Amino acid sequence: MKIWKTHSIIFFITSIFSRSTFKYDDRAYRYILLEAGAVTQNISLMATHYNLVSTSIGGTDDFKVENMLKIDGTNESLIHCIFITNDRKSVL
Repeated sequence: MKIWKTHSIIFFITSIFSRSTFKYDDRAYRYILLEAGAVTQNISLMATHYNLVSTSIGGTDDFKVENMLKIDGTNESLIHCIFITNDRKSVL
């Protein structure tokens, strides 16, 4: 009998806004979100390639996650989260 181990990871995508606002001013936030989406899509594609399941997480407690990551939530903030696992039942 084979025993399958469940392995999971959560990627937290953050942004340091000043790195974009100095150059793009008011449009920076839009570009930051577009880039976060592109990063998330590539992570999802790689997960699929390796027969893993990826799920975007939108309902996070930003303050708790930012505290855990030791970021201030103002200069650097949580933009997106993606959960990767080999356990298909955990995401259904």
